[in-house]
Amino acid sequence: MGLTGKILLFPVAVANIIVSAALIASAYSGILNPEFYPVLSLAGMAFPVLWLVNMLFLFFWLPLKNRGIWFSITAAVLTIPSALDYCPLHAGKALKSTGNADIELLSYNVYGFGFSKGVTGRGITDNPILSYIDGSEAGLICLQEANPHVLKAAMEGNRDFHERFPYSCNTEILTTLSRWPILDWCKISFPDTRNQCLYCRISVHGRVVAVINCHLQSLSLRQDEINDYYRMLEHPKDSLSYNGGRSVLNKLIRANVMRSGQILTLAELLEAETAEYIVVCGDFNDTPLSYAHHVMSKKLTDAYAAGGFGPGVTYNMNRLYFRIDHTFCSSTMETLCSRVDRSVSASDHYPVLTSFRLK
Repeated sequence: MGLTGKILLFPVAVANIIVSAALIASAYSGILNPEFYPVLSLAGMAFPVLWLVNMLFLFFWLPLKNRGIWFSITAAVLTIPSALDYCPLHAGKALKSTGNADIELLSYNVYGFGFSKGVTGRGITDNPILSYIDGSEAGLICLQEANPHVLKAAMEGNRDFHERFPYSCNTEILTTLSRWPILDWCKISFPDTRNQCLYCRISVHGRVVAVINCHLQSLSLRQDEINDYYRMLEHPKDSLSYNGGRSVLNKLIRANVMRSGQILTLAELLEAETAEYIVVCGDFNDTPLSYAHHVMSKKLTDAYAAGGFGPGVTYNMNRLYFRIDHTFCSSTMETLCSRVDRSVSASDHYPVLTSFRLK
């Protein structure tokens, strides 16, 4: 290649180095506690975009047979573990039968049973979320943003439902329904927030399973802030979009810092847990490359990463397409299958179904 060609490719190589470095930083940003690294800890949210751009660079260099391709290759190889956490490839597990499962779990943020999304029906037949729950074959159901009075009123007199789920416990926003006896339960509250967790111990075939149903700190974006976010995406150079983007970023940082404290509280509880089998599930409001996910993954196994296929996006509103609903289990449990069910969209989240075998 001549001197002119090298000069023309130099800025491309520089851009490639920057993207590759950013990709690696994004892949491992989850190890950073947001309390100390508030902005850098958000880098994991950019991972899918950076990964795609890095691959475009790779295909750009490929026909040129240029040494610049090694920047992209190195970044791609170093970020394989994070890529597989973000987008697991267990196609066989996702498709196989789970008839031998000991526990089938449904975790679902129901968004007030869809009322916040315009759903008006409060009965089983005219509310798609209540109908979905009623038709679920799961033996354990963990609901977030669920008004227990609405669920109770809808299922009142539904003998089949009560026979399938004779045991339950709830807080103002969380409900756990179980086919198996609930031995004891309590609410886990966090200071300065409505977010909380619901802890219970369940006897499954004579074995005690600790189940923690979570709803961690959300962004609580107002509609005007969401509109500013849209404008930022469509007109990134506009000054109003810039100011709106800063507002959204500040809320992201604040929520991320609060979640870090909440997840460390959960980690302390898990340290003291004596049950042989543990499940932690729910709406974490954080991605697979976040600090919250990192802390949980040090103690438990991400069931979707172990038994899912594809990115598994669970949030479906406001152009924030991320997997923020997670299920974790102890090493004494085998994940047979985990999948996101996109067949019902009345909530701003999709339900997550996971099948376990107790070892």
